[in-house]
Amino acid sequence: EQYADAHWTLGNLAEADALYGELLDIPRTDGAARQSEVKKLALEGTDAERTLLYEILLGRSPSPVVVHLAHSLAAVRDDGLGPYLEARQLMGASRYALALPLLEDAKRLGLPSVRLDQELSRLIGITFFANGDFGQSAATWRARTGTSRAAQAEAQRWLERIDYAQTRAVSPALPDPSSAPPAAP
Repeated sequence: EQYADAHWTLGNLAEADALYGELLDIPRTDGAARQSEVKKLALEGTDAERTLLYEILLGRSPSPVVVHLAHSLAAVRDDGLGPYLEARQLMGASRYALALPLLEDAKRLGLPSVRLDQELSRLIGITFFANGDFGQSAATWRARTGTSRAAQAEAQRWLERIDYAQTRAVSPALPDPSSAPPAAP
């Protein structure tokens, strides 16, 4: 990926695009694959999208700047990629209440790939939990159980965390109470 990033930085856009495409064809973690996917989308987008996404992904900007850039991206794209990226930054700063409307906007507008849609539903479940809306969080996690075995396993763990947060009774499936993160205030 660093090789593809270097090509993009040097202005070799076709080569960078091809390399990101090759990265998407090999087995990688979801996070790494999503990163390559968004970079490939950037290279195939308009000049404005490419410039904004370069700054967001490779520009080494601090989080407040990335939030601003993602907000600007939302103005030039018809889908939910801008709100999705903005929400991720806010979640990274534990600002879940601010992230939730952006995640809902991203869901309403749609994302450009199945992989990003799946991550979006995951982030929504986490955000509802962090905001203390355990019912919505549980509904979101239950809806994810059919997407894959990994999603089903993760959903089950979150449902156990939700149960713990509501009852303070440790599920036998959780190693200890510290496995159940507290809800954000």
